[in-house]
Amino acid sequence: MKLTAVLMVAVLVLTACQLITANECSRKGEWCGLESVLCCNGGSWNCWFVCTA
Repeated sequence: MKLTAVLMVAVLVLTACQLITANECSRKGEWCGLESVLCCNGGSWNCWFVCTA
């Protein structure tokens, strides 16, 4: 049961992080995959893991 709770919290944190990152990227007029440290380090897949990288 504890493991499930930990996983749920991790997913919520990562999702919030993804949304914040996406907002930050669009504010700067950049998109996932373009060269920018905040906007995903050059790979659209990395965009979703920018907070853990």
